[in-house]
Amino acid sequence: MGKFCKLLVALAILVLTSSQCVAASLDDYYLEAFGLKTDNILAKALLDVQSVGAKAVKCNTNLRHSLRRDWSKLESSTQTALKTVLETPPVLAAPASVISSGGHFRIHYSTTVAGAPDLAAINTYTGLNLVSYAAWASMVGDIFETVYNYYLQHGYHMPPASPYDVYMHTPTSSNRLVYGLTSDLNPVPSASYPHAFSSFIEVNKDFTASVFQPTIYTPVQNMEVTAAHEFHHAIQFGYNGYFDYWYAEMTSTWYEDEIFDDVNQAYEYLESYLLYDPQSVEPPPVDPHSVSLTAPRDGATEYARWIFNRSLAEEHNTIDVVRSIWETLAGVSPVNTSVDINMVPVIEASLNASPYNSTLATDFWTFVKKLYSRQWTTHLADLARISPPSMLGNYNTYPVPSHKVTLPRYSFAFYRFVPSSQSLTVTLSKTPGIQAMLFKKASGTVTEVPLDAGGTSYTVSDFAAMNPFTDEVVLLVANTTNTNSHEVSFSTDGSTSTVTDPTVTTGGGGGGGGGGCFIATAAYGSYLHPKVAELRAFRDHYLLTNAPGRIFVAAYYRLSPPIADVIARHEWMKSGVRCLLLPLILAVEHPAAALGLLLLVAGACLRWGVLFLKGRGREAAAA
Repeated sequence: MGKFCKLLVALAILVLTSSQCVAASLDDYYLEAFGLKTDNILAKALLDVQSVGAKAVKCNTNLRHSLRRDWSKLESSTQTALKTVLETPPVLAAPASVISSGGHFRIHYSTTVAGAPDLAAINTYTGLNLVSYAAWASMVGDIFETVYNYYLQHGYHMPPASPYDVYMHTPTSSNRLVYGLTSDLNPVPSASYPHAFSSFIEVNKDFTASVFQPTIYTPVQNMEVTAAHEFHHAIQFGYNGYFDYWYAEMTSTWYEDEIFDDVNQAYEYLESYLLYDPQSVEPPPVDPHSVSLTAPRDGATEYARWIFNRSLAEEHNTIDVVRSIWETLAGVSPVNTSVDINMVPVIEASLNASPYNSTLATDFWTFVKKLYSRQWTTHLADLARISPPSMLGNYNTYPVPSHKVTLPRYSFAFYRFVPSSQSLTVTLSKTPGIQAMLFKKASGTVTEVPLDAGGTSYTVSDFAAMNPFTDEVVLLVANTTNTNSHEVSFSTDGSTSTVTDPTVTTGGGGGGGGGGCFIATAAYGSYLHPKVAELRAFRDHYLLTNAPGRIFVAAYYRLSPPIADVIARHEWMKSGVRCLLLPLILAVEHPAAALGLLLLVAGACLRWGVLFLKGRGREAAAA
């Protein structure tokens, strides 16, 4: 019986790992994302259950955007299944359309009971008295005209289509409702915009489902911010269809609040960036810090990072500073048509130019200081909606021994010191890419503490006189460079830890958010695949935060590119490498289970060894 149970377990593991190796391909990723994967009914049923009550997806532009980039990597059968998704606007049942009052938009809608907007619900949430689908479509057209005129007045080049097509229906992503999405269609190059694409927009037909919070944001308000968001994506495609979408989402979300300042929905997303909870990550990172400003899309923080654009506009006294970034992108050519353009050099070039004469490092440092000092100069009525950033350390027992932090590119961390009956001196040791500032908050007023004469410490002489219940001293450290793994140590007892300049070169992968997973990218077919993202996160949180890990990563970066090139050319190698990577991925996803399995295997091996030695002993005694 025992052997039979072991056989069943072995077979189960074999089936599980085999299906993971085969089904983890890029083809299955896209088929599942677009709801076209039909060979896993159980997985779909579980997804349906998990999606109940989930928040709506803000924007699904990135999924189709990445699908177009990865098109040549897909099997012909997958391309056939996804062709209509990629190239065809949605087909509506019993379709009708209206032209907006300004003539710039054609609003499409369905007239069937199932597919048409729910006029009764719209009227309930808005107090309107709509009596026809055409009336709602005309109102939607007017909203888009407002957005169009705003962008036109602020100097933007309009998308290459008039009237522009907007489809109202019920877009979804992995069984979750979507506010909207913008899809590129065909290249429409011109002398000034050689990489422009035409596009179309899809939006929810009425925003009356509970996930859209219609009692907080009316259907009209939801349509307003969605129109502002998606039409800027249309503008982005009109400038250059190879944009890196973390900044695309940052820009579109920022404009929601610039155009419709009374809605204030964009502030809801800030928590995912500013209220960073290390315990929300499984497993919690060894060295917590904020998400990198330039990190690739993660489904949440790219919408929250819009607040950086507000800081840019305030520091340069014009919102046109953001438009200049997209104008700079218009003239940049992609390396090839399968790779998006890294936005970090584009942003840097735009900020370097006149009239801004700045750098991304300077503006990022100004931004992160403002997160604590709260010295915002615009939208002051909404200041309370900007959450103060998380404190990644709270100290009320002294002295504090040396604590070392390793930060990825364009990231930050805050640490709080609670007043006690002694003076406070914070001693620092840091690599050149780190900037630091000590703030003192007393009686509600925030001031910057100057560096001591030696330039390596800060002293708060009246620390003992401060109120421990209302006052605080806060240390801000930030990596203001485009290089990962800058280090800083701090203490209150004068001790320092050794800090080492980064030696790992920036990897590939686009986005300025940390690439370099060459073999995994080759095996899974795309840098954007979720399994590759998990391995990148493991690298950033557990390997780049310590010296042995950095040595390993540096060696990997030197040796893996030619191996990855070979893997990428052979499908059987991709499947084999996915199988080899599976134990590591399962360990990253389920660390407790992996540890338990490791202990179980170790125990079994130990038991086998003991039995083997006993058997040899009995044989020796018998001889």
